[in-house]
Amino acid sequence: MLYEIGRGDMGLALFFFLQNGVGIPVFDECCNEEQRKRWLPDLIAMKKWACFGLTEPDNGSDATGMTSTARKVEGGYIINGKKRWPGNGTIADLTVVWAKNVSDGNKIQGFVVEKGMKGHTTSPIKDKAACRMVTK
Repeated sequence: MLYEIGRGDMGLALFFFLQNGVGIPVFDECCNEEQRKRWLPDLIAMKKWACFGLTEPDNGSDATGMTSTARKVEGGYIINGKKRWPGNGTIADLTVVWAKNVSDGNKIQGFVVEKGMKGHTTSPIKDKAACRMVTK
């Protein structure tokens, strides 16, 4: 189905791929049962949108060199860093932010950040020539 949508509009195909090919599988494969029950039904029903935050402005998509960090604190984590080009990022309700967990030996881990959480901001990429739909 995505190939046929892509024949008409690559941006629209990428928009759906990011939800169904990258977003939902990460939640299905990496979350615990409580998190799956909380988020997957709305993601599958397209009531909520997900995105994947790996690429960094100065480091690209090389996860081993990422500079984003997470540190465990009472009640959760504090994440510091910047991501670049998270497809669907400005509309996403849930962003999986990949960071080195300094509280767990710098292991690279994914952290679900919900839209509106303190410190989480997004902005569209201006003057983008290709696939503008997923960067707005």
